Amino acid sequence: MGLAVRKIVSNVDLLAEHGIDGLLEQWGRWGCSGVGTGSLSTPMYDNTHWVSDDIALWIDRAVAQLGECDSRKKAAGYKLVDRKRALFLYYRERYNIPMVANALKVGETKASLVLRSAEAWVEGNLTLIQVR
Repeated sequence: MGLAVRKIVSNVDLLAEHGIDGLLEQWGRWGCSGVGTGSLSTPMYDNTHWVSDDIALWIDRAVAQLGECDSRKKAAGYKLVDRKRALFLYYRERYNIPMVANALKVGETKASLVLRSAEAWVEGNLTLIQVR
């Protein structure tokens, strides 16, 4: 089995084992740990994470594509709540749902639905990447 195929199988196993919320939580911790940022500042909080740079970048790419998808829809006239921002607030900034709702200027139910929609989109994107 080639290296690329082994990596994809490993990524599939991680997604199945930890779920999208577990992987996104690790991605959030990874992003705040200062890894790869070139920053000399102290991390914002306890950033222990087990996710590798490869996996975190894999998730980062999917989140970036979510932002691009939403931007295209907004340009086409759709009214959307920023799902990428909801992910960043919840997983990187560690906001709770009421805080996310306040930042997005929506109700708590809507904020929760936006967050779940973003998680589902990222999970679907990661699954598609694996199939290709």
